[in-house]
Amino acid sequence: MAKHGSLVYQINRELQSQLRIGEEKREAKAAEHTNHPKGIFSYRTLEVYTEQCCRFARWAKKEHGCRTLDDLRQCVPEYLEREIDRGLSAWTVRTEAAAISKLYQVPTTSWGVELPSRMRENITRSRGAAARDAHFSETQNADLVAFLRGTGLRRSEAESVTPCNIHVSPQGVSVAVYGGKGGKDRLVTVTEAARSLVAGMAGPGTAPIWGKIESSCDVHSYRREYAAARYEELARDISTLTPSEKYICRGSRRGEVYDRAALAEVSQDLGHNRLEVVVTNYLGK
Repeated sequence: MAKHGSLVYQINRELQSQLRIGEEKREAKAAEHTNHPKGIFSYRTLEVYTEQCCRFARWAKKEHGCRTLDDLRQCVPEYLEREIDRGLSAWTVRTEAAAISKLYQVPTTSWGVELPSRMRENITRSRGAAARDAHFSETQNADLVAFLRGTGLRRSEAESVTPCNIHVSPQGVSVAVYGGKGGKDRLVTVTEAARSLVAGMAGPGTAPIWGKIESSCDVHSYRREYAAARYEELARDISTLTPSEKYICRGSRRGEVYDRAALAEVSQDLGHNRLEVVVTNYLGK
């Protein structure tokens, strides 16, 4: 009987074989004429997909005794339906489906499971107080909270910031982020309210300012506050804009109108490249 190694080993080997580090996903989309090119383009994506696939594998091994990737494949529909029945968010289920589909290099539609739609009204993350927040004191972590509200950095990005990453100039204060989502670097503009605080952290030091941030710290909620503040600083009077300068919402946000140029700057600060993501996940109620 052939030895395949553990499921974790098999998953790691398969996903790592698909790495395309150094290649631009945008160029791959154009070359392959698809929005879902083959391969994995960042180590962060590899990390997330590996975690999701290993969680699936542990369940399949426990419930069905699976030991190979071929064994696992037969369990995918049952697993995805189970996750939906558990009431997990559409974002979570679709991430799981994307990870498992990447493992087998097939579309998410291959499993015959109708995945939940990622509608804005179904978003629950960071739109109110959560039980986990009770373990994090904003008072005792006032400077950290002000920093997060003023920069909108992701957890891993904030944990890596050093004094030398902070730049102060007559034009304002910014934070250099290296290797953000998708492995991309960017320069983040600090909000006016946090400029003095963040500027005071600048210096030649190379040691992380914050280091590990408590898991109970709701970083995403502070990203939302940052996005709202930055948009408020940048937005022009909607009544003065031409139709092409406006971003007009549809669906449940019908009637809301935003300054397209301001959204573009906020999107860049947040490390995204789609205006829809900013409006849907960061602005509004």
